[in-house]
Amino acid sequence: GLVVAMFGVLAIVEGQRRRGVVILALGLAWFALVALVFAPGTGIGAHADSLRGNLAGATGYHELLLALLANPVRLPLELLRPEKAGYLLCLGAPLLLLPALGGRLSLLLLPGAAILVLSANQYVADPYFHYSSFLLPAVFAAAPLGALRVQRWFARPVALELAVGVLAATLAFG
Repeated sequence: GLVVAMFGVLAIVEGQRRRGVVILALGLAWFALVALVFAPGTGIGAHADSLRGNLAGATGYHELLLALLANPVRLPLELLRPEKAGYLLCLGAPLLLLPALGGRLSLLLLPGAAILVLSANQYVADPYFHYSSFLLPAVFAAAPLGALRVQRWFARPVALELAVGVLAATLAFG
């Protein structure tokens, strides 16, 4: 639901306001339906200590949102923790960090990054567990846009160099 909502935000940012609002509303509605009706026991309260990290006072989505708005600097600083920064490098290094240059498409990374930041569960920041699956589609979608940006910087085709770099980085980082 939240990833679909971010597609709506992306459409709004790209000038497709009506389509974006519809997609955003559908994504948020689906998230609310799942969180409140289909699986209310799997939300914030189900794994209180691991899913909220240091936001132990938040017992629901409303409190979590208020806690985040009260301290917006917390999210970026949390990404600097060694295990979380290492995890992001593990996702981006084999692609030469090209997804970081993906421009507006990087908005799709926000729900996954929020889950990573808010979680105190060590397995969420471990690439060998399924928790990274929510980031992978956006990472791989943003990489070609990052490659186009690099190509514009060099003002010449760099696909071969990038392909060799991605192959070497993938072999080096596993």
